Amino acid sequence: MNFTDLIQSHQYFVVGCWAEWCGSCTTMAPIIEELAGEFGGEVMFGTCDAEMNLEVMASFHILAIPTLLFFANGSLVGRLTGVHPKESIHASLLRVFVL
Repeated sequence: MNFTDLIQSHQYFVVGCWAEWCGSCTTMAPIIEELAGEFGGEVMFGTCDAEMNLEVMASFHILAIPTLLFFANGSLVGRLTGVHPKESIHASLLRVFVL
């Protein structure tokens, strides 16, 4: 399944862009896992290794990681870059996806 198919596979999809060497990405990982559990099947979560997917990074103009991309029905509707507290990301998900 390619990136486009993946983000179109569910109404609401969050993609976390990261890299293995990124300390901030490591900080964000457990927060994203918790949110994925809380939102159950309502919002799908996936990851994209920035170094392995340079074309994706370029097409969405990602210049820093970690970056969360929010997709609704396959279209980019929001993003967060950097480390954010769980509550901030949760609020962004509710606002962007109108949940």
